[in-house]
Amino acid sequence: MKRVVKLSGGIAALVVAAGMFFSPATAATAADDPSIQSTPVRLYELGQVKWSRNTWGIFYDVNIYADRLTAGNWSGYAQDNTGRRLYFCDGYDLRPMNNYIKTMFISRTKASWCR
Repeated sequence: MKRVVKLSGGIAALVVAAGMFFSPATAATAADDPSIQSTPVRLYELGQVKWSRNTWGIFYDVNIYADRLTAGNWSGYAQDNTGRRLYFCDGYDLRPMNNYIKTMFISRTKASWCR
């Protein structure tokens, strides 16, 4: 019986250690995650934030009217309902714009069209 207790205590210690190693919270605070230390891309209508993302990716079905885009620390493009792309780089403030935004692309690294 004493052996079983020691073994289960050892297994418990391994489970706790593995949980700390694979913890999502630890991964989310990694220094190489650009979303941790950045300002989000935002779409506005009449001064109100209508859409905001602080992570890279392709976002389909945004489907909102926007009269302003602030790029935060990101680069990418917004595609409107005519298929036109509105390219942005970090720090951009696109206004006035009168577009129905269908999709957004936010680059993980600085986009090639940005200097």
